[in-house]
Amino acid sequence: MAGKKNKPNNFVVDGRLMRAAQACTASKDPREMIQYVCISKDGFVSATNGAVAFRAAMKDLEMFSGVDQQHIIDFHAKIPTWAEQIEFEWTDDRTGIARVTSMDEKKKDRLVGFESIEETEENRFPNIARVIDSTPPKNTKRVGISAGDMTFAGKVFGSAANLMMELHGSNGNMMFTPLGRWEMYDAKLVISSQSMLDIEDDDPVSTFGAHDD
Repeated sequence: MAGKKNKPNNFVVDGRLMRAAQACTASKDPREMIQYVCISKDGFVSATNGAVAFRAAMKDLEMFSGVDQQHIIDFHAKIPTWAEQIEFEWTDDRTGIARVTSMDEKKKDRLVGFESIEETEENRFPNIARVIDSTPPKNTKRVGISAGDMTFAGKVFGSAANLMMELHGSNGNMMFTPLGRWEMYDAKLVISSQSMLDIEDDDPVSTFGAHDD
């Protein structure tokens, strides 16, 4: 009989990053892992729905602490737009309760259940870091982007956010970098210009594929 696993450390993360990542997850998709948010032990929050990808750093934020291993999180409810801080408290080695809080006294704390999803050899979370490519494409004059995917910039960063857009990778993926208060997170949103979800470690530039709404 296998021994009982220890509970992971409780930890706190920035609510704005968690809400932004959740906005980029897929729903009812056969590719299970892209329905969840990944919190890495080196301080990054990432998510993808197969056509857009979000990644932001929280390793230098004072509130980031306690993450002792990678967690792929399935939230049981939507993170509210007013979320400023989320406290993860584990009830066992796989499940727990996230307390969503705000500095606004009019907002009452919200409790959201969550589950940590275990990776397998056949079902792994995509390597989002490889999508954030630093080399702009050469001679890319036009790219094809879904109008629906273009709306993700507003969903992730808010309709009032100021964004810088660049074409990246050999296929002209669109990378959005938010300015202002978002700069402390080094946040990136990438929208793919072609339809493949083939994120392999040896690919020079990774891309995502089309998804069902």
